[in-house]
Amino acid sequence: MIIEACDGHPGVGVCLDTCHLWAAGVDFATPSGLRRLRSEVRALGLDRLRLIHVNDSKDPLGSSRDRHANLGHGTIGVDAIRRVLSVPEWRGVPAIIETPAPEDLRRADLALARNPDERR
Repeated sequence: MIIEACDGHPGVGVCLDTCHLWAAGVDFATPSGLRRLRSEVRALGLDRLRLIHVNDSKDPLGSSRDRHANLGHGTIGVDAIRRVLSVPEWRGVPAIIETPAPEDLRRADLALARNPDERR
């Protein structure tokens, strides 16, 4: 709707936010849910995907609450986060991690984001 309101201006991009999607009830943890999300992003145009905001969630799917957890320490889970970060057409899209302390968990979050295909 925002892209349409901007007359489809090519400068308008999209940030894919894992915690916001989860809070809104988008279950990308399932294969069918991730396929649906990928399809929706393709429909917007892959060139519009400019950023991925990666966080786990303290709250359950569909909670309408954006409370971040470290990756793998929330209700989304490390496997779902890993799958989002491994979508081939999204590789190379910048990602931001905004997770709570402590520092050692944030380092683990960065390691996962940099190498989502490696098991920790």
